[in-house]
Amino acid sequence: MPSSTPHLDWAASFPALLGSEEGGCWHIAPCGQVRATRRRYRGDTPILETAFDIAEGSIRIVDFMPPSGETPAVVRLVEGVRGRVHVHMELRLRFGCGRIRPWLRTPVETRLEDAAVQADFVVSAGELVPFVLTWHPSNESAPVPVDPMRALADTESFWTSAYTGEHVRSA
Repeated sequence: MPSSTPHLDWAASFPALLGSEEGGCWHIAPCGQVRATRRRYRGDTPILETAFDIAEGSIRIVDFMPPSGETPAVVRLVEGVRGRVHVHMELRLRFGCGRIRPWLRTPVETRLEDAAVQADFVVSAGELVPFVLTWHPSNESAPVPVDPMRALADTESFWTSAYTGEHVRSA
């Protein structure tokens, strides 16, 4: 990774986890009344799957961070499981106390509202909507886009082989 990658001891990006929504968050959820929510990790990996059921249908959100590559990324995949589900996305990032702006790539239309990137979209059974958030120094050329499905396969493979001892990780 580039030496300019944000460090773990930098100021928090999503402090809403400990405080209020104004502190920064990344919220993706159905617009309707949620009947049930289930969470699980995919196998022996840190890939998190969250399923939401509402009257109109069900979606699954798959969250992960690819372990390698030039550009640090957080990938969120919204999968339609059943029916048609209206979904709302809100991203309030506060990297470096709001001074650093990340790259968000997605095929859905986004808008800037109340200091947050927001989107409203519909996901039907069998559809997938990716969101890829990357960090890259602004004084360099735009980062190469992360292919979300390739990143998911690579991440799952990395962690599966890590548990079988095929990867040796260095600190």
